[in-house]
Amino acid sequence: LEPFTQFKASAGRWDRYRSSLDVNTPLNEDGTLLSRVNLAVEDNGSFRDHVGNQRQIVNPTFSWQLSPDTLLMIDSEFSRTDSVFDRGIPAVDGKMGAVKRSTFLGEPNDGKIRNDNQLLQVSLEHYLNDAWKLRLASHYSQGTLDGNSSEPSRLIGDQVTRFYRERSFEWNDSITQAELHGQFELAGWQHQTLLGLEYENYRNSQKYPQSVTGLGYGQDIYNPIYGQPKPPIVNPNDFHEHTESYALNLQDQISFNERWSGLLGVRLERFEQTALNRSTRVSNEQSKDVATPRAGVLYQLTPEVGVFANASMSFKPNAIGAQGQVFKPEKGLGYETGLKLDLLDSRLGATVALFHIDKENVLTADPNNPGDSIAAGKARSQGLDLQVSGQLTDALRVIGAYAYIDAEVTKDNSIPEGSDLLGIARNSASLMSVYQFQGGSLQGSELGAAVNYVGDRSGQTGSDFELPAYTTVDLLARWQATKDLNLGLNLNNLFNRKYYERSFNNVWVMPGDPRNLSVSLTLNL
Repeated sequence: LEPFTQFKASAGRWDRYRSSLDVNTPLNEDGTLLSRVNLAVEDNGSFRDHVGNQRQIVNPTFSWQLSPDTLLMIDSEFSRTDSVFDRGIPAVDGKMGAVKRSTFLGEPNDGKIRNDNQLLQVSLEHYLNDAWKLRLASHYSQGTLDGNSSEPSRLIGDQVTRFYRERSFEWNDSITQAELHGQFELAGWQHQTLLGLEYENYRNSQKYPQSVTGLGYGQDIYNPIYGQPKPPIVNPNDFHEHTESYALNLQDQISFNERWSGLLGVRLERFEQTALNRSTRVSNEQSKDVATPRAGVLYQLTPEVGVFANASMSFKPNAIGAQGQVFKPEKGLGYETGLKLDLLDSRLGATVALFHIDKENVLTADPNNPGDSIAAGKARSQGLDLQVSGQLTDALRVIGAYAYIDAEVTKDNSIPEGSDLLGIARNSASLMSVYQFQGGSLQGSELGAAVNYVGDRSGQTGSDFELPAYTTVDLLARWQATKDLNLGLNLNNLFNRKYYERSFNNVWVMPGDPRNLSVSLTLNL
């Protein structure tokens, strides 16, 4: 209801710049018609040679209180990103560090990949009375991705083989929902129920013709030479995917008494998926009817300690493969139990949970075909998750997390059983602490530090290649110059650790940022 305008700007190492504007404006005197628009522009350089991106975002949002019982919400987003396609660097003899982190093994003259996205969401909520509400909602998104790239494939000696690819992708997705929400008492129990219908229609066109892979278009990993003639396109790679789903959602959240509460729900869904190879006119189809139930319970032992447990099934269609193949849908069954803690007079909250998840047909990188995916037969993930956050004193707040995750393939025809799932660290942890000055000339200003640890993790499915563990330390400071102006300073990767964020295989490994400094400004206009 209150108008405001906020401007933010930041600048950092490697010519990284961002500016944004947030404008909130009531459109009439009685406040029934409201608007808010967010704008942002980024121009990001990189420590990696020839790599960078530009991005623009516009996000208008409107709400209209049609009557005391009826609210219309409209949310939209329009974005454009132009970026250099970058696969990173290879491991040599299964180890990182031989190739400089800045080395770019593509071709600068390929230009940038352009990605445009548009989104529109509309929801209408109407209260039938104090206890019952109708909700109608529609979501539509579409996007395109166009551009060319030269991509490493395999390492042979000091050379990577490469292929040249031209991309032209286009997709759209529409989701329509009709829901009835209600609250009532039955048999002394308080119920919050949901009855919903949902329809989704997804279309995806993928054209990425490419050359053969070989050393004729290779690149030296230690001394890359750019400007090689483009090899001829030989593989058409022209596919279309269409997926429709129809679903009924039922849910009841029940409060049995002051200590016990629970949830029961089920999603009944039918999906139909078709993939067409437009080069050969060969199509693949599949359809399935599936029920995915879920249940949970919470018992409040004391005002500070709650015990919870839940179980749920999951189901989602997989994306088509790089050769247009249709994978079986991903299915899962998960269990979780733990504690919810409310400590230090509600100044500190924490959740501790044990979990176990079994899944079938999880998409993962194909160890025999770089860039392609396969659906692993069965996989399991289990472990411990801990999260803590709170305001320890008026001046000091903390956020922390720890996770132990044992994730591996348990059954498959092409991936060895017991293989770790790609990119999942067995141990990871983070802790951030921020101190805010409570008085004097620095009142409102802040100093903080964050530590992030990521353990060893698989760098290529079905192999012994691992990305090494790393720890980074970041520092932050914010000066509250006036009520409407503050200046910030961030020093990331304080000790300039060499680390590798992620990989798809042992040729596509993405290094993390070296030490870098950025400054920022926030101004309330």
